[in-house]
Amino acid sequence: MSMLEKVTLLAITDLTFSAETPAYPYEVRSAIEDCIEPLADEVIGMPDEAAVSRALNALEADGYLELVETEDPSPVGKGRPCYSLQDDPDMVLSELSTDDRIGTAIQQVRADHAD
Repeated sequence: MSMLEKVTLLAITDLTFSAETPAYPYEVRSAIEDCIEPLADEVIGMPDEAAVSRALNALEADGYLELVETEDPSPVGKGRPCYSLQDDPDMVLSELSTDDRIGTAIQQVRADHAD
């Protein structure tokens, strides 16, 4: 899994904890911005929406995310992809925690949503 896919998965996990899923790619991109703030020491730039969409598609193909149909059509009437997490968010964070490069961001997500 690429670093962008990991950060994208972390962002959608954060949105899941906040009950803000299913989420559109632009919402996930905004959540990525919040998630990568603690990663200032890593070389992670802010991805554009097209890169986030590619990461979301890859995560959906790998079974991490579920594509959700919405009734909110795009301006051209083709529909907008919307994504939700396929697995338990705590399990996803545990899986992501094997990468020390994003450990600080994972800790922040856990802290933000501690009971």
